[in-house]
Amino acid sequence: MQREEGPFWLALPGDERLEKEFGALTRDVKAGKLPGVTKVLLPDDDLRCWRIKVEWLDPLTQAGMQFNTDMERTRLEHGPGQASLQLEVSFGEAYPAEPFSMRIVRPRVKPFTVHVTEGGSVCLEALASRGGEDGWDPSRTVGGILQQLLRDFVAPPEPSRGDGYSLREAQDSFRRAAWKRGWVPTPPPAVVEPQDALSWLAFLPELPPSWELSETLLAGQTTYVELPLPGQPGPPCSPRQAMALADAEHVLRLVNAAPPGNAQVVRIERVQNLELRREEVERESKLRDVQLFHGSSREALELICRAGFDVRLAKPNGSLGAGLYFGTSSVTSSSYCCKMFDRSAVNALGHRPAELLPAPVAPEGTAPRFHPGGFSMLLCRVAVGRAGSGQPGARAPQPGCHSAASHNTMHVVYRSDQAYPEYLIHFKRTWF
Repeated sequence: MQREEGPFWLALPGDERLEKEFGALTRDVKAGKLPGVTKVLLPDDDLRCWRIKVEWLDPLTQAGMQFNTDMERTRLEHGPGQASLQLEVSFGEAYPAEPFSMRIVRPRVKPFTVHVTEGGSVCLEALASRGGEDGWDPSRTVGGILQQLLRDFVAPPEPSRGDGYSLREAQDSFRRAAWKRGWVPTPPPAVVEPQDALSWLAFLPELPPSWELSETLLAGQTTYVELPLPGQPGPPCSPRQAMALADAEHVLRLVNAAPPGNAQVVRIERVQNLELRREEVERESKLRDVQLFHGSSREALELICRAGFDVRLAKPNGSLGAGLYFGTSSVTSSSYCCKMFDRSAVNALGHRPAELLPAPVAPEGTAPRFHPGGFSMLLCRVAVGRAGSGQPGARAPQPGCHSAASHNTMHVVYRSDQAYPEYLIHFKRTWF
C-alpha cells in the first residue's frame, strides 16, 4: 500500500489531529468521496471512538452486486437498522504514533471475509506493525484504510447473524491473526498458554479418528504428527498406528500416481490445526472436494499450515486469475518447490512472500521437520465443487461455478476457506 500524502494536520499531535481528521472524513463522506459510506458519528461525543456506516459496495463488481442484494434482503427481513455494515474505529493515547484499531460491530459476517477476522476485527499489516512498506506510519488515515478495506471486497461479506461482535472478541482475534501472519514478533499469551479445552469439546467428534489430541493442540497450536512409512521398523502396531500407516500408504499412492515421478518421499506429517479444520467443517455449502497438491518454499508451507491459505494475497497475473493454485499431480506441484525462499515460486500461489514473514517463536513440537537438503509440498483437501474455466485477472469463478480448472491438471479456488492443508510431504528429487 502506498504511503498517503495529505494536508498539514497529518503532522498534528493527539486530539488536534483527531479533530481535523474527523472533520475531513465527514466532509469526504458528504461529498461522496467514499462510495457506500453514509455516516460517521461520535458515540457519546467521544473523539477517540468513531462509528462508520457502510450501506453499499461498488455495484460494478460481482462482490458489490451480491453485497447490495444481501443488504436489500436483510432490510426487508430484519428492518433498515440491520441493512448495513457498522464499523468502529478506536484510537489510543499514542495516536498517531501508534495505529488505530478498526472492527465490525454488526452484523456478524462469515469468518475471514476479506480483511475481517473471526472476531470481527479488521486485520491489516498497517494496523499491526510499524515501519516497512506496508506497516503503520502517521501519514496513514482512517479514510485511506477504509478505502482499502472496501476496495478489497472481492467476495461479499455474507452476514451470518444479525447480532454483533464484542470488543473482547475483536481484540483477541486481531492479536491471533497478526501473530499468525508474522506482523508481530511473539505470540500473545492467549495463543501459547493452554486454554480451556471445553471450548473444543463440541467440535471434537468432527475430527478424523486418526488425529492425535494433545494439550498443545487444544491450546490452539498447529501440531505435526509424523506418519509411519511402509517397511519402516517400529513398535507393535496399535489401532491408531494402523490408521496412521493407512494414511501414509494413501498419500504415497497419490504421490506416485502420475509417472514419471521425481519425488522420493522420506517423511509424511499430518497437519493438525483445529481452527482451520473447524472452518472446513462449518463451511455451509458442502461442495465436492478432492485431494490436490500445492508446492512452494518451506517458509511459505509452514505459514499455510499455521494460518491457512489467504486468497487476498494472490496475484492477478496467474493463468486462471487471482486464486489458490493446486495440482492434480505431485509432478506438477513439485516443480514449484524450493529449499529456500523463491519469490518466483510464491507470488502467484496465494500466500504472502515468506521473506516478509519471520516465523514467530513456537513451542517445541509445533514446527514441521523439514528434511535436510530436501523439498516439501502439501497434500490439501480442496472444495472444488463445479469447476469452470478461468482467465488472467479473474477474482471469482464463473457464474454457477465454485472453482476453475485447466486441462484436468490444475485447479484454482478463489476463497481461502476452500482449502485445508492435510499432509506435509517431505521428499528428495530423483531427477529434475
